[in-house]
Amino acid sequence: MDCVQIRITGKQKDTNGHVEKVKLQADGQCYLRGGKHYLRYQDKSIHKGESVQTTMKLSEQEIVIMRRGAVETDQHFQLEKYTTSSYHTPYGPMELGMNTRAIEVAITEQGGYARLKYDLAVNGSPVGDYDMHIEIIPKGKEE
Repeated sequence: MDCVQIRITGKQKDTNGHVEKVKLQADGQCYLRGGKHYLRYQDKSIHKGESVQTTMKLSEQEIVIMRRGAVETDQHFQLEKYTTSSYHTPYGPMELGMNTRAIEVAITEQGGYARLKYDLAVNGSPVGDYDMHIEIIPKGKEE
């Protein structure tokens, strides 16, 4: 399953309870290496007018999101652990802290999905909680 369509939907709830829905759809690749699934795609939603190469490494205990381009980061989400990473933007670096509450990964040759739930802090201040759904659809099977 090399060429796929990736659909990411999610909810971001800030510390005041305001909920924002996010949606992203991109063509990309999905492959298996070393027992982990990898997704690669160009994300045009992060920094206006610029594409960010995004690679996700998915397993049942950890999801790693690597971004290269207008923003640079390697975010490690480990089940029931608090992790930190640097997030470099054109405006300067930020420290991200992620408390991962849930990870689900189910991927086969017919496609699949992943789900990630976590709390996010930026430079030590809580920002909110996130619930991300990733759907992987082999090319030719899109609706």
